[in-house]
Amino acid sequence: MAFNTTNAGANPIGTGAPCYSTPTGCPYDSLNVGAQTFPGAPYQGIDVNPDAVFLNSTDPAAYCDGGAGGVGVLRFDSPCWTANKPLAKITAV
Repeated sequence: MAFNTTNAGANPIGTGAPCYSTPTGCPYDSLNVGAQTFPGAPYQGIDVNPDAVFLNSTDPAAYCDGGAGGVGVLRFDSPCWTANKPLAKITAV
């Protein structure tokens, strides 16, 4: 999952958006992707490596190795993800 924010993403939106100059800022700068397993929750697909993810974060604490393998680049991260599955809700209209 990837998305553009004010200063990050494949095509950053930049500071020209009207929301940038408001006290609350732009909501897309605070989007997060959740990862938590809920017992008995339905899910689809097979996780071939449930203890790992591919992650790109500027926060070293987001990584299993505390960022030792690098931050700010998409990379394989393991072995601390076993108890987590990505959270998503898809609604068809």
